[in-house]
Amino acid sequence: MRTPSSVPETAETKETPQASSRALRGRPSTRGPRTEAALEAAAIVLNEAGLTNASLSAVAERLGVTKSALYYYFKSKEDVVYQSYLRTSGLASGYAREASTASGSGRDRFLHYLKLHFSAPPVAFLSDLAFLTPAHQLEVRAMAHRHDDLLSGILEDGHRDGSLVVKLPHVTNFAVTGALNWVFVWFREGPHHLTRPQVGEMFADLFLHGCNPAGRPVTEWPDPLSVHTPAAPDSAFDRSFQAAQRREVLFKTASKFFNHRGFDNASIDDIVAALDVSRGALYHYVSNKEELLFGCYLRSMGLTDQVLDKVAGAGGDGLEMQARFIASMIELNAGPLGPIAGYFRLQSLTPAHQREARLTSQKLVEKAGYAEIGMRDGSIRQIDGALSRRAIIGALNWLPRWYSPSGLNSPQEITDTFCSLFINGLAPRP
Repeated sequence: MRTPSSVPETAETKETPQASSRALRGRPSTRGPRTEAALEAAAIVLNEAGLTNASLSAVAERLGVTKSALYYYFKSKEDVVYQSYLRTSGLASGYAREASTASGSGRDRFLHYLKLHFSAPPVAFLSDLAFLTPAHQLEVRAMAHRHDDLLSGILEDGHRDGSLVVKLPHVTNFAVTGALNWVFVWFREGPHHLTRPQVGEMFADLFLHGCNPAGRPVTEWPDPLSVHTPAAPDSAFDRSFQAAQRREVLFKTASKFFNHRGFDNASIDDIVAALDVSRGALYHYVSNKEELLFGCYLRSMGLTDQVLDKVAGAGGDGLEMQARFIASMIELNAGPLGPIAGYFRLQSLTPAHQREARLTSQKLVEKAGYAEIGMRDGSIRQIDGALSRRAIIGALNWLPRWYSPSGLNSPQEITDTFCSLFINGLAPRP
């Protein structure tokens, strides 16, 4: 399915909300340019302001209409999110469907899919499906699963015909999808910024180089480095240690709820029920839900900082350090300290907490400059280090959304697949 064409709205062709809904469900598009513009405005607001701060008023302001005029397209905030998410998953599955039926090798079709994706209009990042009604969640998830099946099929076909080397197609799909979805979080239009097609060229180069069967691809990577919480003191009655342990359990449990239900839909009652404590016990550590989310981010960034320090201490060239970082972050998410909170909801924090989290996050990104180290020592080919880092971070950030300890794949299989894609995407090919 290509991007819906813009048909001028006349007295005869003027769309109805029912017609717009049918178009969103993947049927022949009757969506006119005004509805498309409303959905693009909603996508930009959702991506930039986050679900918590997004509103009909903000979408109307972005679109340049009154709030009352916007009710022609959206009935409520839930309807904004539902239509936006359905559009995102519908377009993505359409691109995968078109690419899967295109001629050529699996590599040709994978490249075709990437070109379609990066020529797409602004779409909303699927950050908080739990905000939708159960019926709407099922509808969006079904479309997203269709996309995953189609993209995995393209990758599998490429591996079968020899044009790609893909470890596990469905896990590679999650790595690619995570990197692509993360673009919606950080990308901003502007005169001094890269365009989406320019970003797409670099991503396509990284992915296709990583799946290239030519040359001698890397097949082994360093073992992950584990981080640990502080060891128990000699005294079993050390109150500061006991308090730290309770905070650790609190923020780890809350991270699970925020990752899967979002900030707006995760409730304090559900979290205290999972912890088997009272609300009063929780409020001994945080004063409200926003502070709880902030605590989850501080914990996640603290653990990530430990990983970065251990990677630096282990040494090696830039490529080895990058591989060790990927393996260690997968181990962190899948191990006893996981999951860590996904960085999708910074806008739900207060401005002061946002500033602190962003400043800390930026310092972590600077410490993870493995591409630049590798380009200097020759272990990594000449590539845009910042964009390759964003691709890897996006894939790792997506991990808590789909990984389950009871799932089909072990942490080692996920590490092998992620490293096969990204480490070979960075490594020179002799």
